[in-house]
Amino acid sequence: VNFKTEESYLRFLVQLQPELQCDVLLWSYTPRDRIVVTAIDENCCVNHGGKHDMNIGYARHGSYYAKRNIKTGEEILDNYNNYIAYNSVDWFERIRRNAWGSSGMGTKGSTNKDNA
Repeated sequence: VNFKTEESYLRFLVQLQPELQCDVLLWSYTPRDRIVVTAIDENCCVNHGGKHDMNIGYARHGSYYAKRNIKTGEEILDNYNNYIAYNSVDWFERIRRNAWGSSGMGTKGSTNKDNA
């Protein structure tokens, strides 16, 4: 889901149960085109692995491919730095700071036990 304005993103968030709002903030990111994208599909299962640890690649038409054999139970990793423009949407960063404190990195309210 793509959001161009703070108002549209907040309207989406307030429709969710409070404990899910934190997860949605974790699944949201700002690509280079200065919008906010919330991954509510299979992409929310892909984690950041950095340039050297990523085991998937991204094809032109929105599909992923395995860069090597991925073992059962192995984490699927991509390099978020390829397409995320950190701190590029001021209103989104403000929402995150307000939700998680001044560092913007707290995840206490998340339903994901790995992030709590």
